[in-house]
Amino acid sequence: MVALGAIPFLLSRNRHGGAFLASAAFLGATLAATAFGLFPVLLPSTISVANSLSAAEAAAADHGLRVGLAWWALGLPLAIAYAAYSYWSLGGKVRLP
Repeated sequence: MVALGAIPFLLSRNRHGGAFLASAAFLGATLAATAFGLFPVLLPSTISVANSLSAAEAAAADHGLRVGLAWWALGLPLAIAYAAYSYWSLGGKVRLP
């Protein structure tokens, strides 16, 4: 809630970067609170508890998790590099003519 309240405060002081970080913190905290509240049941059933999907049931096989980790280790630096390149080459506020 602090991050949510900080957004209008920072915007009123013309600190757009801080307001962006506060909104990102609020979204991250919201997602973390939702995951914490649902774990280990990822998809609760309204019919019966036996029909709910838990974290253990939703996990992939060990081989699939290893392959995913390898692709993630290769893809994440590429995604970060692309985001950094886009930020520095296209950075700044849009100015209307």
